Amino acid sequence: MRILEKPVPIGRIFFDLSNPRHDPLTTEDQAIEYLCDKEEVWSLARDIAAIGLNPLERVALIPIKGQKDAYIMAEGNRRLCALKLLADPDRAPAKLRKGFASLAARRTFPKEFYAAVFNDGEEVRPWLERMHNQGCSTLISE
Repeated sequence: MRILEKPVPIGRIFFDLSNPRHDPLTTEDQAIEYLCDKEEVWSLARDIAAIGLNPLERVALIPIKGQKDAYIMAEGNRRLCALKLLADPDRAPAKLRKGFASLAARRTFPKEFYAAVFNDGEEVRPWLERMHNQGCSTLISE
């Protein structure tokens, strides 16, 4: 397994619409609505506006087949959502637009993520399981 590490522009990263943490979605707007409603993106955006992205956390991406330099977010959808809405508050749900616009006016936000790029979902799966199962991969038997 070879994991490529590189900076990727946020505009080239798309939400995982079939994320196992929620029912399948069909559009990025649905993903934004879901993440804002259920995953506390507003709180995260306020934190990012106050102190920036956590330098200890990296995102995981999977290339979109047939599209040059385009990726699906395998880990980091909340951060992606927060930064996309800080860059373009008009994409936020109506009740949050004014708040995102206010945050966006405070500072300049990152335009790219430093990412671990995996070949496919199977390659990233053990690492996601480790993160979401408190450090233990379910793929390893004793």
